[in-house]
Amino acid sequence: MRSYAGFISLIVLTLLAGGCSATPSNFMAERVTFITTDNVIIISDWYKPNAPNGKAVLLLHMMPAVRGSWDTLAQRLTQEGYHILAIDLRGHGESVNQNGATLDYKKFIDAQHQAYALDVAASMDFLREQGFDASVVSVGGASIGANLALNALHAYPTLTHVFALSPGLNYRGVTTQSSVMGLDADQKIFLVASAEDEYSAQSIATLHKTAGSHSTITHYNDNAGHGTTMFEKHPELMGEITAWLKQ
Repeated sequence: MRSYAGFISLIVLTLLAGGCSATPSNFMAERVTFITTDNVIIISDWYKPNAPNGKAVLLLHMMPAVRGSWDTLAQRLTQEGYHILAIDLRGHGESVNQNGATLDYKKFIDAQHQAYALDVAASMDFLREQGFDASVVSVGGASIGANLALNALHAYPTLTHVFALSPGLNYRGVTTQSSVMGLDADQKIFLVASAEDEYSAQSIATLHKTAGSHSTITHYNDNAGHGTTMFEKHPELMGEITAWLKQ
């Protein structure tokens, strides 16, 4: 007869092998898919809170990374009542199928990196289908994902909150400065970079100056790293993001 401990182990292994992932916070991330206008199948994690606050957050990872790089923050925000959509950008993680061909971001030319914007558009369409229009969606990104998040301000004028970890003025032709010019009164951005990450640190200084009173800026001076790796040295950043989203 199988032991109780063995039975529990089997359950754990089954969960890990399935389409949902369990975390210490006990929120289950549902694996969802949708298709871009150029037929890339986007694979995502969709987190549903127990006590919804009527808002959602779209998370865009850095390169190289996958949607799971956001899991700790996603869990925290889900606890606060947000629905969370964390996607694998095309060519990353599981989002590698386009018309039967396999995509690999390492082989992309700049135009293919710029096509990540179509992944963002498909994500916003998914959120709208779930009942979240842009006015109740926030977007967060890291590195090139941060650039994509900032560009969403221009593409979706009713979007109010964007946080950007280690953005640049130009990553692979995905530029940002024009997207933070002339922001609407309700649009806000939160810019974060580490001092040793010189390009990002210089970029957020320029973006902060361009956006003016619409922007909040955090500089770390202790080699905090790039993008979501800053959470490792500064876990308090997750709390700062959470508080900022509620403003």
